[in-house]
Amino acid sequence: MMISKSENKSMVKKLLALLLCCVLVVMTMTSCGSPSTLEEYIAENPEAEEGIDSVAASSGMEIEIKDNTLTYIYKYDTTYTAEQVDYMKGIMDSALDNMASTFESLGTQLEDETGIDGIVIKVLYQNGDGSAILEKDFE
Repeated sequence: MMISKSENKSMVKKLLALLLCCVLVVMTMTSCGSPSTLEEYIAENPEAEEGIDSVAASSGMEIEIKDNTLTYIYKYDTTYTAEQVDYMKGIMDSALDNMASTFESLGTQLEDETGIDGIVIKVLYQNGDGSAILEKDFE
């Protein structure tokens, strides 16, 4: 069976159209599949999740990730009085101010590695009763 030049051109055009459609589908799947938040990124990368769990376990704190916020949660076993909390806040706030560049650098590094903008590092100190002693964001 012989194929005419016009049939050949038609088949080439259909093949090119099919290839173009395949490329567009792959591009669409790639853009849809890429995580838009840090929470999605961690959920899609088990190694990253294991690393975070390991850091949390070895440091005695919790690490929580919600949307684009990574929160370090330091929980005290003791419930301190309001007077003690006021005193602690001043010390903690000053210490966090001295560490601000470290937390900001971590946020920048996470943005660079994940390709996700707007990552916030939050530090939360909780009293023994679960109430917040101090909460501070670093962007």
